Amino acid sequence: MRKVKIISICIFFIIVSMNIVSACTGFTASDDNKVLVGSNEDSFNTRRYVEIYPPEEGIFGKIFFCYERAYCQQAMNDQGLFYDGFWAPHFDIQEGEGKPSPPDGWMIDDWMNTCSTVDEVIESYESYDWRDSGIEDAMLFFVDRQGNSAIIEGDGIVYKAGNYQVVTNFYQTHPELGGFGFDRYETAIDMLENMDDFSMEYFRDICDATHQLGSYPTIYSLVCDLTQNIIHYYYHHNYEDVWEINLNELFEYGIQTYDVLDVFNNHEPSKPNKPIGPHTGSVNKEYEFSCTTLDIDGDQMFYKWDWGDGNISEWLGPYNSGELCHASYSWSEKGEYSVRVKARDTNTGKSEWSKSVVRRTFR
Repeated sequence: MRKVKIISICIFFIIVSMNIVSACTGFTASDDNKVLVGSNEDSFNTRRYVEIYPPEEGIFGKIFFCYERAYCQQAMNDQGLFYDGFWAPHFDIQEGEGKPSPPDGWMIDDWMNTCSTVDEVIESYESYDWRDSGIEDAMLFFVDRQGNSAIIEGDGIVYKAGNYQVVTNFYQTHPELGGFGFDRYETAIDMLENMDDFSMEYFRDICDATHQLGSYPTIYSLVCDLTQNIIHYYYHHNYEDVWEINLNELFEYGIQTYDVLDVFNNHEPSKPNKPIGPHTGSVNKEYEFSCTTLDIDGDQMFYKWDWGDGNISEWLGPYNSGELCHASYSWSEKGEYSVRVKARDTNTGKSEWSKSVVRRTFR
């Protein structure tokens, strides 16, 4: 397996179907404190979905960015491993004789389930014979929380050397096969080389500077902080409106699928009413409180309770709009506690905290 080290920045292109090619932009950079990834996904297909799978025993939690609920374009797991796929000119893989064929199914899923580093992915990749696997028209780009990244180009692997790396729709190991989109490539390179604000906001600006209009516009952009498991999702090249995804928090709700159009058209739930419950009581005895609120879109909702002693509940639910949420709690010490609650709908919209009910506990 040929290995190449270069410093680069990436503008990449994606196959939307077997016959339609669209152009995108992506890049990664790191310093001693954080690792960021940015990407634009350009296409004629505007319907996008996000799938969440919480961690299980022996399996990492993960998020998939898909279209038509069938094809995953990008993925990230709770270990800070990021994946993106890129269209590339056809190139016949030569190596692999004597190795087993890759197992049936989607290897990206397996790698997201069990790998936390780029090196682990590459070790797995190199153990299989990828000839005639369909990967001859694609490149695989991986970035990990340690700041390592690599582009798998069939027989070749291009490793990051320096603070940033790029992949595009041409092979860096075989540039003679051609490619396109070099204007965005140059724009992104210039912005990274002159970067004095290493932040998610600056990565958003690079996405903005390289986004496309026309027949294949930028459908969405991602800016990912792999150290914090935070993702900023921008829809249809609108960089003023962001869906902030806290991956660890979303895992609390179980397996979920989001229609991105619904998320960006969503209205936040109304602020819940002031909790109803007893104002006085004894220590170490459970007392029940209730609240409700409405969601203008009719979405189901979850509730989170702040018990005033430093403890905040998990999200409880789901409940229908207008349905009472009941929760019980006991305090171990006498004192005065302010109990409040907030709501979140199934499209991630969150309300303000409610007004507090003051709870006095006596021995």
